[in-house]
Amino acid sequence: MPLVHRRLGKIGRRKGQGGLAAVERARQIGRHGAPDGPPNWFLATGVLMVGSLLLHKVYQHHHVPRAPPFRKATPNDMHAVHDLLAVGAAGVFLLDADTGAASKAADAMALLLEEVHPIEECRNEIRDARSRPEHYTGQMEPSTASAANAAWRCLPAGFVSSDFEKPFEVSHVGRPGLEKKGRRALVLDKSVLGACRPSTWDRACSLWVSLHALGARADALGKSKAFLDAAYPLLAGGATQCAACTDHIRLFFPGKGVLYDKVVHELSYCANVQCSKAQQHTVPLVECVRNPRQECATRRLSRERADIQHFKRWLRSRVDGSAFDVFVVLHNLVTNAVRTKEVKRYVCADDAYAMLPAALGGGRARDRRPPLPPGIFIPGIGPHRLLDCPP
Repeated sequence: MPLVHRRLGKIGRRKGQGGLAAVERARQIGRHGAPDGPPNWFLATGVLMVGSLLLHKVYQHHHVPRAPPFRKATPNDMHAVHDLLAVGAAGVFLLDADTGAASKAADAMALLLEEVHPIEECRNEIRDARSRPEHYTGQMEPSTASAANAAWRCLPAGFVSSDFEKPFEVSHVGRPGLEKKGRRALVLDKSVLGACRPSTWDRACSLWVSLHALGARADALGKSKAFLDAAYPLLAGGATQCAACTDHIRLFFPGKGVLYDKVVHELSYCANVQCSKAQQHTVPLVECVRNPRQECATRRLSRERADIQHFKRWLRSRVDGSAFDVFVVLHNLVTNAVRTKEVKRYVCADDAYAMLPAALGGGRARDRRPPLPPGIFIPGIGPHRLLDCPP
């Protein structure tokens, strides 16, 4: 055989052997998967996990029930009525010369609590405490200080100062060093709480529950205006002991005066980083709201300014006396402003009232509210970008 033929034969045999090897490798891949990449089950698991996470996020943001905080509220969640009086009377974010307005509002609220507190035992105990006031150090009116402590003591948990971590006590009023130490009181045994059990902001959560419950009973008794007139100065003076919150709350109510001016506070009042983040939001918002002819720094701030303007117009135009509605709408607006990654829940005023627990004065029929004035849009009553509610 010629040399060239022998060489071609060898090449053909090598190709044949190579083809057989390729076929065998293909069979192995078919049985066991590609040896050079991740196995198919691993990829499939990763896709399922990522897909499930995305679906969960979509569910949270679009289908989580919009339940108000007081759906599971219990009487113990109203422990901040004490601080509404004590911290409110101190006017911790007011100049010394201006604290008199907050102190008078605390006295008025203490008197109202004899009627508007939704728990009968508390109404009775607060009435008795005010009629036989004890002596307290500090600058708080003794009958109001006695009412504040009774508002702790009358609850099922029978709260006293030792049940809190760094509480704000009535004896702290007028003593700035002690006032500052009580800037973030925490309940030591949270198992006694209901809606506020998972919250890390004990005073803020309890204040919202309390304001809703107190407002509902004030409405039923025809005391709505008196309640709002007492509650606003306490909040504007610093009852939350959060400077950014105080700055924010002052923007919502019409009027002028010391309670609407710049918050007086020290940076040391910030309890944690969330406080400074909130301040970063309120500073440009205040500038935006108080200069309505100027453009806001962002589109979001422009929307918040429009909401605040609508809220003020609504307050000026109202002929009904629903303090409950005021705090539901205000809660929705504040919730929208808070910078957080958590799911935000908004609620219609009628739904919120229906969910108010019987132990906190729920279960009463509501009077029909008048329709919103033309051109006013607020979240909680009627259509709004945050949620649509019955007019």
